[in-house]
Amino acid sequence: MNIQNYDKSYNLYIAEDNKKYINEFIKKYNIAEFVIINPFGGAKKRELSQWQMEYLVDLLKKIKPDHVIIFIGEQNKLKNIDPNLGLIFQSNSILDVIALIKEASYVVTVDTSIVHISATFDLPCLTIYSESISSEKTDDINLTMRKKWKEYYRNICNNLVDKSYLKKNNLLVELPYCYDRLWAPNNPNAKQIVFYKSFLRKVDNEEFSQRILSCME
Repeated sequence: MNIQNYDKSYNLYIAEDNKKYINEFIKKYNIAEFVIINPFGGAKKRELSQWQMEYLVDLLKKIKPDHVIIFIGEQNKLKNIDPNLGLIFQSNSILDVIALIKEASYVVTVDTSIVHISATFDLPCLTIYSESISSEKTDDINLTMRKKWKEYYRNICNNLVDKSYLKKNNLLVELPYCYDRLWAPNNPNAKQIVFYKSFLRKVDNEEFSQRILSCME
């Protein structure tokens, strides 16, 4: 189609009602600057453990001591978070969440739509991914099937990608490449960590802390 120099950035509309809801929330808690933690994805494999959430909160308090910490996510999951860790944002819909993210200074999130919403506003963002490996045992039927179909899946990826680009840059559609280049948000201020574990909550505490710290320093 000979399209050149096109804008690849995301665009999201924020309604006045959502802006008003966020402004009232910020005013209610007298918030100047804040960071967002989104600890839950659409699947259990993408959920942070209690220890991981506590570690992130402790680290953020040291790095950004003047910022308020706000948790976002599905309301039925947020109710289980210790309120001492930070504010729990009660949203009416994802539209409120979008408006809140626009005003944030920093976002930490697992693999979910929040990654892409943050990219809309070019926000500094740390995204945390999990990916199972073939040698890891699991009783999760979805992960089991994913492993069985991984080779087929990889071939499909290769067929969908511009092969001339892959050849020119000496690249293959392997998982690290998919996360870093293909599936990564179009956000120059985002950093990504991929833990090769079926469930994020099963990542070794030392490995989790070391890799998170290296990205936030």
